[in-house]
Amino acid sequence: MSERFVMCIALIGLCLTGCMQQAERLNADCPGKVSAQQALEALSQHKSPHPFKANGHLFVQFVSDNKDVKQNIPVKLWGQPPANFYAQGNIAFDAKAVVAGANEDEFWFSVRLKEISTYCWGKWAEQADIDISGVSLGTLLEIFNIVIDRNHQADIPNWSLSREGVFDVLTEHNAQGSSIRKLYVYRCDYLVRKIEYLDADGRIVATAQMSMYKRIADGFWVPAVIKIRSIAKKDGDNLKLAKLRLNSIRPTQLIPEQRKRLFSRPDPRGFEHIYRIAEDGILEVP
Repeated sequence: MSERFVMCIALIGLCLTGCMQQAERLNADCPGKVSAQQALEALSQHKSPHPFKANGHLFVQFVSDNKDVKQNIPVKLWGQPPANFYAQGNIAFDAKAVVAGANEDEFWFSVRLKEISTYCWGKWAEQADIDISGVSLGTLLEIFNIVIDRNHQADIPNWSLSREGVFDVLTEHNAQGSSIRKLYVYRCDYLVRKIEYLDADGRIVATAQMSMYKRIADGFWVPAVIKIRSIAKKDGDNLKLAKLRLNSIRPTQLIPEQRKRLFSRPDPRGFEHIYRIAEDGILEVP
């Protein structure tokens, strides 16, 4: 996988997902759910079709050419559950230096900087088990409750339920029975506060934490502070940390023209490197 593609994932994927500092005090204990099915059903109650808009700042820290790089990016994002998402980041007066988007069928992300000119896209139906930096492409939107368990929502046998402190812990298993993801759900409001992504040997490869949830509509909450941490690799470019703090999250109305503009995949014309992510791997388009 090319370094440019890894950097694209590092800068853009984080507009869609993240890990946060635990600013809240989660001391109270409440009764939990009695089964994985009951827990998943409770999580599904937090989904809502109401569109929302948010502004904030994304801080990313990554390794490139053996150097620690830090970048603070003002971001704007729009969401229209259950599948539509768009985010853009402003760097060096370019309001669309970083762009990420998704609709029911496709996702896309791009970086246009002095060092990087990369456009990546794919179809959700073709993602299967493709994994980037420990975070499956099929779960990039789950932080904002836009898509929860796109691939496994109805497959209850793939989930088990346990308890840890004040959390119900939902563990997802693959077809071989190995644990691949853990969701830590605070029992008192049943919102996800942490996600652990695991490799084939059960080791944590990335963590995501969310806090300071804001109510957007009945039953629909969005975290205002998000952080993602990827376990460092020994070689190559590597994301270390990303932190997204949303200063404002509010419901909005989108007219059909806005929905088409925001949630339709743009033409990749003008990018130096274009990647198509499909079932047979990640290919650079000539």
